[in-house]
Amino acid sequence: MSYDAAILIGRFQPFHQGHYALVMAALEHCQTLIILCGSANRAASTRDPWDYPQRKAAILACFSADIHKHLIILPLNDHLYQPHKWLQQVQQQVASVTTATTNIAVLENTAYPSPYPDLFPQWQSLRLSVAVDVSGSQIRKALFSQAALSNALPAAIDAKLSTYQQTSAYQRLCQEAAFVRHFKQSWATAPYPPIFQTVDALVVQSGHILLIERLGFPGKGLLALPGGFLDPQEPLLEACLRELHEETCIDLSQASLRAAVKTQALFDAPFRSARGRTLTQAYLLELPASRNLAKVKGADDAARAFWQPLASLRPETLLEDHYFIIEKMLAI
Repeated sequence: MSYDAAILIGRFQPFHQGHYALVMAALEHCQTLIILCGSANRAASTRDPWDYPQRKAAILACFSADIHKHLIILPLNDHLYQPHKWLQQVQQQVASVTTATTNIAVLENTAYPSPYPDLFPQWQSLRLSVAVDVSGSQIRKALFSQAALSNALPAAIDAKLSTYQQTSAYQRLCQEAAFVRHFKQSWATAPYPPIFQTVDALVVQSGHILLIERLGFPGKGLLALPGGFLDPQEPLLEACLRELHEETCIDLSQASLRAAVKTQALFDAPFRSARGRTLTQAYLLELPASRNLAKVKGADDAARAFWQPLASLRPETLLEDHYFIIEKMLAI
């Protein structure tokens, strides 16, 4: 069956031969292929090294101008703890380039089963089978350990990775990867994979949010909520207030901070931290409105602490899933 448009959803970190073969196979069944680049609003990490414009350019570089006429490449943001917002966004992006009468199919590679067709019953399912013995995670692992790369890369991607390896962004992520490897090695003798518990403080006052700049890896230089690991024998709220004081030196008493706690929530996305399975308990603290925001100063793991207007929050500047925690708890 031929379709007016088919939808391919992926992160393409990086775009490899499997993706290339799937695109070419799909174009035999549709006039237009809509490629949605996921995680378009994430900070650079060893899991998501390249932003949407870089990935769009990389994908287009793999195909001729004639093929370009049949490709539409659009960004797809993550909404990690609000799946309905993600589904709505997919629908909106597709609607922006199709009409109500367009015959649409969601592309599924049966060699690697996907949940996507079941998420969009309003569209048909285009089932193809393209098997390539490589994955994006394998390529990234080799890339950031400075090992030989897989040969399952289109020539254009291989060339772009060679250029990327000369950048400071690449060197920073190599350092982060080394930190994570060392961290995991320190737990290698544990009888089972460890699960870590952290806490985060989401503090707001007069339309501003309290953030820190990370002093070390992971996420060195990124912005984050004040927080850290739970100590043995320590209640979660005590840990949250301790980390808040240690990293921001906030000029408020423990009693004032306790009174400001409005709600709490557990955030448990399996891949939220590169260090391994890490659960975080986040607390929302709403301070009384004031023209004079509470005084803060970065310390401990924070290069700096500061108040940022909510309107200027940019998810690609924030560590791991911290923007999505803010998005969920503040309903923004």
